[in-house]
Amino acid sequence: MKIKGIVMKKLRLAAALIFCGLLLCTGCGGRKSEQYRREGDTLLRLGQLEEAKNAYQRAQEMNPENASAKLGMGRCLLLEGETDDAMESFRAAISIDPASVPAYEEAVHILLRQNEGGQALTMAEALKEKNLREGTRLAAHVLQKTNRIQEAMEILKTLAEQYPDDVKVKKELIAVALESGNAAEAELIIRSLLETGADQSDLTALNLMLVEACRAQGKNGQIAEEYEQLAREKPGDTAIELSLIQALLGAGRLEDAVREARVYHEKNPDSGWSNHILGTCLLAQKNFGEALPHLERASALLPNQHIVSRNLALAQKGGQGRDGGVTARPVPVSKKETGFENLAEAAHEALPRDWLGLWKHAALKPMLARRADFLNSGDLNVSETLALAAFCDNNKAALEQLIEELPAESPLRGFFDAVNSRNADLFVQHMKNWKETDEQRIVLRANAEGLGLAMLGARLQGVEILSRAISASPEYGITYYNLAQVLRAAGQHEIAARALQKLLAIAVNNVDIHYLLWITLREAGAKAEAQRAAEVAFSLFPEREGTNMNLAQVYLESHNLPLAEEVLRRAMLNFPESQRFKAAMARLLLHANRLDELPAFMEDFNVEEGDAAGFLGDMAGFHFAARKDWDKVLAITGPYLEEDAPPFFKWLRALAFLQSGINEEASKVIESIKTPANPQERICLAVFLDQSPDTREEASLIKALRESPEALRNYVLALAYLAVPSYVPAMEKMKAADNIAGGHPLLAVTALDCAAKALPVDEQQKVLEEFSGRYPDSARMWLSLARLHGVMENTEAQGNALEKAVEIAPAFAEAWRQRAYFLERQEAIEEAIPAYERLLELVPDDLAGNNNLAYCLLLTEGDLDKALAHAERAKNMRPTEPNVLHTLGLVQLRRGDLEKSADNLKLAITLRPADPTFLLDYGQLLIAQNSTEEAVVQIETALKYSAQIGLPFPRRAEAENILRRYK
Repeated sequence: MKIKGIVMKKLRLAAALIFCGLLLCTGCGGRKSEQYRREGDTLLRLGQLEEAKNAYQRAQEMNPENASAKLGMGRCLLLEGETDDAMESFRAAISIDPASVPAYEEAVHILLRQNEGGQALTMAEALKEKNLREGTRLAAHVLQKTNRIQEAMEILKTLAEQYPDDVKVKKELIAVALESGNAAEAELIIRSLLETGADQSDLTALNLMLVEACRAQGKNGQIAEEYEQLAREKPGDTAIELSLIQALLGAGRLEDAVREARVYHEKNPDSGWSNHILGTCLLAQKNFGEALPHLERASALLPNQHIVSRNLALAQKGGQGRDGGVTARPVPVSKKETGFENLAEAAHEALPRDWLGLWKHAALKPMLARRADFLNSGDLNVSETLALAAFCDNNKAALEQLIEELPAESPLRGFFDAVNSRNADLFVQHMKNWKETDEQRIVLRANAEGLGLAMLGARLQGVEILSRAISASPEYGITYYNLAQVLRAAGQHEIAARALQKLLAIAVNNVDIHYLLWITLREAGAKAEAQRAAEVAFSLFPEREGTNMNLAQVYLESHNLPLAEEVLRRAMLNFPESQRFKAAMARLLLHANRLDELPAFMEDFNVEEGDAAGFLGDMAGFHFAARKDWDKVLAITGPYLEEDAPPFFKWLRALAFLQSGINEEASKVIESIKTPANPQERICLAVFLDQSPDTREEASLIKALRESPEALRNYVLALAYLAVPSYVPAMEKMKAADNIAGGHPLLAVTALDCAAKALPVDEQQKVLEEFSGRYPDSARMWLSLARLHGVMENTEAQGNALEKAVEIAPAFAEAWRQRAYFLERQEAIEEAIPAYERLLELVPDDLAGNNNLAYCLLLTEGDLDKALAHAERAKNMRPTEPNVLHTLGLVQLRRGDLEKSADNLKLAITLRPADPTFLLDYGQLLIAQNSTEEAVVQIETALKYSAQIGLPFPRRAEAENILRRYK
């Protein structure tokens, strides 16, 4: 099989670990670890959990004693619902840094949610030994949540006297005062905070609490009049509008309140506070059935707001609640509301409430969260299914607990022992002895066996076991889930995505599977399908922060900035307490080169003190560079001069020194960039460090930049943008450098490449017109023009530009590589062969070139000896790459070397199970070996996988003809 494009793009590892494994520590120093930790913090703020977890994992590998990395990992796990693993991570952070207040807070909140008040208080008391103020505040919080109100009040009053400026203490005091009936005191504290300037993120909650405090004192009319006056003075203020509705409700003006609440909700259907206020009004009308879904949605969006939790509890008690049959349904989102096509028409049903229904829907996290309730039934099937669910979900803490709950006679005990032993013979024997007759238990056994085989290296057999289970019991979505995870681990992301799409036909309401599909499509490089998956998930679950963030991210990555901005601005209104949408909006402004709009986002963006290398740091650096405030740029980038500083910080700092006329310091900063990330950076290092250029074009550019300080400054700023990466401003700065330097092809090349990556088609056309005809003697320029034509889908112009590039520079390997790929994509195989041959004359060890040339020779019935030589060379470079093994196996089959062909094709289907093309070719080998019965099985399997998972199979007719001949 050919390897399309640059081969490394085909060899990416799965972004998530599917099974328990060993964590290897490289022993690298703390500075590298901190760089990854800061990267994780940035990604976490943006809501990119998988990417954040990967960064935190790398940070811990570099330095296992990095407490902040363990804290960040715990926060990611908590957001994913992995409570036990999150708790383990927070405890590990505390063991490394016993004074880590955030780690204590996170752990205490988990314990309180688990009704472990005693343990929570013990943990808060432990913090007091390291930080008396924070530990005392946390202990008071625990006392309040465990109904020891008076004790909490006394502690917080004392603490407030000692630390009068501590806002966190005052917020705790407000909650306790309201809960204890001391509303007058709560009012005084709230008004004090509002007058002294509360954080923007707290304004809505504080205003609503003020209304509540006044209502508790009987001042309903007074507070209603106050907010009516404020609404006239500040029209459009969200906090005031919501508080006015609440005040009208308290003043007995129920009809006015409900009317205003419905109007506000129609404008803001996905806002947590909008749903809270409408639900509260409906609650006052005793309309519990309609109130409950709004309050449940509000509670999901505002999980830490006391007033929201209280009203939800009232609705559940006043109506029938969940157990009495009142089911919350997400409010359907129309095109008018969202601005997007409503891409999914399936009914919005709640997840099943029973354990078997959750298992069938592959709703593993909700299932494990309720394991205590399910275990009370005493059913053996429950405990075993829960244990396997924990195994499937890689929830180690839950798995350990559930294994202990298993009866001694449970076959799962032997299953886990065999898997942990890594003994394949023991595993096979155990599965032979495990017999079942009941359908539910047959499915349980099949999923265990399929996963176990895959873990022990027998992926092909594992996939087949899971496939049989799907055929026998297609209503069990869990089998599709496990099949997808096995395929992801094998790097077959496209096929895994098809399995997940089948699962969603069963469990459209499982938001976790929507997210996993989105991740898997991104792993597969299927950008358009990933965008559609994000749009579907948003249309089904508009109230989830994650679906909003994912949708914004796909639009940002596809450079559809208007749609990304629309999503983010709506999300900022609906989730005013969330910082990650503001961070993403700041990133958008950077991409759009709208730096003058950044200050509004920087003012109220919370960032850890001193964390200038976090997300706000790069925003601020570029903002002040645009304003030519070089002192501030130097101040921001100053603490990050160590070897592992983010590259864009170093380029910004170098630029600031250049602009300030301190060239020697600029040289020192640039010298610290020991490994340039791209040719543009390598050229800049050569400018400052007198390094030798690789080509005449590079030598010419280096000379031009040394002679023009202004061109050099624009070039350095462009490098900073490229390091983010942010292509539009990088393009503008490269164009500026090109104009100032009197024109240079390598500057134009970079500008064109940026345009190809970031601009919409109409603007790409303008750039194309701007640069067409310039630098006609530069092969690199023709390659960049070809890339831009390719993005614009003008294949004729793309081919002409590539032909011109190889004509101008016949010894330029990259030109031949791109021309060969292009011709192969256009199915001009006869023309692609000489292009690959010329590439390999220049670069004999090019992996994709060797593999693809061998495959092209096969397709054209060319020289098999030559094909074999290139295929073997590719295998020597990458002996476990499935595409390479497939190509070599086919060449050997064509040559009649059946034994060697069998070795390579069998290894290929082992490494890439479920690929119909691989299975068909292996079947043809078996026919050549006269093993027709086995060949029929393999070809039938290829057809089954194609139909079962919905895979495209262009050679279906060929496979069916073979079966008709040999069955």
